[in-house]
Amino acid sequence: MSKEASNIPSLDLAIVPGTVYIQDCVWNQLSKLYTLDLATGKATFIGEIITEVHDIAFVDSRLYGMERVRAR
Repeated sequence: MSKEASNIPSLDLAIVPGTVYIQDCVWNQLSKLYTLDLATGKATFIGEIITEVHDIAFVDSRLYGMERVRAR
């Protein structure tokens, strides 16, 4: 597994405080980013992430994703 960060272009995303962001993780498919309405449980599609993402996290107002790496 490489310890180098991937140079993946960023999505220009206007972060909204108090909004819940989720992503899917489906084998051999690009991950998709959604917002989640906690009151209704409805997910709203924002866009595709250009790789398979295992997990996401915010640091300040920047969203980071952990890329899924396949074993060789």
